[in-house]
Amino acid sequence: MMLSLVPLTYRYWPSGYAQIYVFLLLKGDDYKALLALAESKGYSRIVWCRDDDIADLEKISGVSVIEWKSDPDFSAFSNLAIQSNISCFIGREHRGRWLLHGGGDFEFEERGDQVWNKSISWFFFVSTEKVERQCRKDSFENTEFQECTFNMLGDWYVNEEVMTYPPQEYQYNQ
Repeated sequence: MMLSLVPLTYRYWPSGYAQIYVFLLLKGDDYKALLALAESKGYSRIVWCRDDDIADLEKISGVSVIEWKSDPDFSAFSNLAIQSNISCFIGREHRGRWLLHGGGDFEFEERGDQVWNKSISWFFFVSTEKVERQCRKDSFENTEFQECTFNMLGDWYVNEEVMTYPPQEYQYNQ
């Protein structure tokens, strides 16, 4: 029943976001705790999955953490993620906020000339302020860039980036 009412209660309802709403309802508090811990430990980027033998970690100082399995700061982070039954965390600090990677999409669209669209969604949590819906557009040569921020659910927001560019032929040197 709840999912049938959601399109009537939220202004912006792109396809494929139903799973994100449910995910944030179920795991939002766990991710808030991980975001706070990542920030308190001085990380600026974390790409980690429980069952992988690799991770990509970077501190605010710009230093990559190579020996992540023996890093005590990251051990506290990964233990909290495992206790919360979170299998992956992909996030980065950007403009003073921690953003969680929400997914990406790639589509081919015909608009007079053929174009490619690539979108990437990032989710962030704001507890102290309300973020107004905002969009900005920019272009460079034959590529258009649009970035929109809007409220997703409660104190969770989405920052969605869409790049539109014409198909190109790539040559690979062998």
